[in-house]
Amino acid sequence: MSKFLIKLVIVSTLVSLTACSGATKALNGTTKTVDGAFGYKLGEVFNPNPIINTSESSVNPCYNFTPEKPFENIQKYCIKTTPISNRIYSIEGNSVFNSYTECSHAEKLIAELIQNKYGKGESVFNIGKDGVIVSAMTITKDDKYIYVMSYHDEGLSGLHHLTVSYNDEGLKKLAQKESTENLLRGVDDSQF
Repeated sequence: MSKFLIKLVIVSTLVSLTACSGATKALNGTTKTVDGAFGYKLGEVFNPNPIINTSESSVNPCYNFTPEKPFENIQKYCIKTTPISNRIYSIEGNSVFNSYTECSHAEKLIAELIQNKYGKGESVFNIGKDGVIVSAMTITKDDKYIYVMSYHDEGLSGLHHLTVSYNDEGLKKLAQKESTENLLRGVDDSQF
């Protein structure tokens, strides 16, 4: 795996952990629940066509889709489902920009739209010693959370990445459980 992908996984994990740590906090001034985005709802049953599986992992595949009303600053859309019950636990939009300014502008616009709907989020900004800039905003409600994150690495790729992600932590845990069940099916355990 490239250094860029490893850094991106680490950054995404840190943002997810930050969102989950505040999962019991109420949204500021609103009772609006985090239900979904881009025409799909968290928890909804999604019967994916195996042909559109776009991830490298068969354990937690990600399925590309195009919403009825695509947002101009998002290039790719992805759904992650629980492997057995096919319930949506993550809905993502991703983009890659050639300039920091474009990416930062798109991030601020999306974060503002989300905060207008769900309430004020928590913001994080970090410049790593290796020059990687990470900016993120998270909103949590019960066991659901949204994050908008930009990742800028001038040195490694020169590209600027933006992700907006809606997640259901309870269903993510169910996905992990179902993945384990799938892996254990048909395993010859006689040697253990």
